[in-house]
Amino acid sequence: MKKFVFFVIFFFNEFSYSEDNSVIALMYHRFDEPKYQSTSISSELFEEHLKLIKENGFNVLNLTDFLDILINKKKIPKKTILITVDDAFRSFYNFAFPLLKKYNFPFSVFVSTASVSKDENSDFMSWEMLKEIQKHKGMVLNHTVDHISLVGLSDKMIIDQVTKASNEIKLKLGIDNPKVFSYPYGESSERVERILEGLGILAAFSQHSAPLNHDDSLYRLPRFSLNNE
Repeated sequence: MKKFVFFVIFFFNEFSYSEDNSVIALMYHRFDEPKYQSTSISSELFEEHLKLIKENGFNVLNLTDFLDILINKKKIPKKTILITVDDAFRSFYNFAFPLLKKYNFPFSVFVSTASVSKDENSDFMSWEMLKEIQKHKGMVLNHTVDHISLVGLSDKMIIDQVTKASNEIKLKLGIDNPKVFSYPYGESSERVERILEGLGILAAFSQHSAPLNHDDSLYRLPRFSLNNE
């Protein structure tokens, strides 16, 4: 927790006086699954993050408003944060989702559609769970069909992975969410990015850690990955 506090305070001290402020995009994966050290965070520590965000008056944006600011080059509000979650693990629904409802923060979940399952023993959420998330300030967004790196795929396979996932999310959830994408494993290339742009994807998140502002490519947006470490 001390590392997180130091990071956030340092970041906003560095950027709060700039004419065009920057954004911290936070990325989480699993919750209360300590055997996955590199991707899991305890719900207790996650709530400490949310408390810090709430008590210090940080501005948590949903991705619709964020896209409007980014695409239309509007001034970024001071102390802006995005909360994103990759992979749609069931542990998010069980442990983190109740906390996000408690603090009333908007957030986004990037889902690989082939993983969605109603099996109670599955690691992943069901479509019913994802529908519930959308009713409580959550957005469900595209993370491909099979969670496979796009870099080594043919153009056709990339198009299939992205369009089929987008179509299924729209079909299953009955809503056409913003065209925002998250690269599996954070891996992209200029070729992949050109294909996404051609498919109408408006922005795509990677996994490299950096503040986010108008100088960043819309198809290589950075996020800070957080876990128990």
